Amino acid sequence: MPLDSQPSLPPLCTDTVWAILRDELTDDTVNQLVWHYLGYRYDPQHQRWDSSGVEAIWAETYPIPLILSPAAPPRSNLLAQSVLNTSNF
Repeated sequence: MPLDSQPSLPPLCTDTVWAILRDELTDDTVNQLVWHYLGYRYDPQHQRWDSSGVEAIWAETYPIPLILSPAAPPRSNLLAQSVLNTSNF
């Protein structure tokens, strides 16, 4: 799915990170958030990705954004829980 095909993405904030960890956002939305903040933009007029906003070394290796794996099941969020020092999972 092209990056900007979804009209608005949630802001990258603590609530969004929690929504990702709790698997409350679709995998497509999470992918689009990552792509957006890495600097990828989809040009629907030319039907291609623009990586001019992506860090050069990353864009050379990944000229188009990677599709990330589906979210990990809640049980495997133990690492995230320990890093965030909370038990709100």
